[in-house]
Amino acid sequence: MQRNQNQMMKKKSKLKWFIIIAVIIIIALLGMFFYGQSNKDSNHNTSSESSITSSQASESSNDRSSSQKNDYPYSVAFPGNQIYQGNYDQLGFAITTYSDRSDIMVASRPKANPDPTAHMGENASLVPKNISTKKINVVENGTEKTVKVNTELKLSDTTNAVSADFFTPFNGNDTKIFAYTMNNGHIALAFTSKNSDSHKAAVYQAIEFTPTDTSTNNSTSDVAESSSEINDQASKENQAYADIQNRLTAARDAAIDNQNKAVAAGGSPNDVQSAVSAVIAESDVLKTEYPQYSDYIENSVRQLGY
Repeated sequence: MQRNQNQMMKKKSKLKWFIIIAVIIIIALLGMFFYGQSNKDSNHNTSSESSITSSQASESSNDRSSSQKNDYPYSVAFPGNQIYQGNYDQLGFAITTYSDRSDIMVASRPKANPDPTAHMGENASLVPKNISTKKINVVENGTEKTVKVNTELKLSDTTNAVSADFFTPFNGNDTKIFAYTMNNGHIALAFTSKNSDSHKAAVYQAIEFTPTDTSTNNSTSDVAESSSEINDQASKENQAYADIQNRLTAARDAAIDNQNKAVAAGGSPNDVQSAVSAVIAESDVLKTEYPQYSDYIENSVRQLGY
């Protein structure tokens, strides 16, 4: 009986130590597991922070690069209050810029015509526009070459922005104009060449313009004075064109208004002057005031549909 009790006590003692050892092992395993998980989260956070910092640095670098990038490296600036002189074939050209306007005035006049008051000049009000870089083929001082451009000149939205025959020496109403800086630093305007074939790559006629300097010598002063006369005449012509258009339109509108009033009063539109008669009568008056613009007056009448 005593022997059995001793054996039972020994078994209980072994079981007790087995349980203690098992608990210690379990605690150790749990400790190792949580310690490993903690290191993993810490490494993940460190990696994420590093990735975010790297991404932010990359974005900052890209922003700086974007801000430093020049989208229009070949654009042409036209400083205000300047006059530039150029020549093409039998024509003398002048560019006038303004300090308070974005448009520029380009005028031409036959070299053989010394009288600035004669109606022999043509002009256009043009606005420089930035465009995506493109390559064009130009004939520059007799040599064909390829240049890159970022500036295109568009007609301004003012009334009578261009005279009737300004584009005649080039490709008529299909003429495009680009500006670029020549290797010598001068500004060049490139016009679509006359009779350009739309199925082939266009070749543009480049006109070199040099700035005038009235303090250099008498010859340059004469050039500047001549250019100023051309542009003064261009301004007068623009005023004449505007006056002609306004008066013809006013004559038409007044006649139509009178006809409407006659009908409203129970009469007939034939009781008063018709729009056609009013426009024709006004055009005859204008021809006596502006005899040098007779062709323009007739074209304006036709544009009104009469």
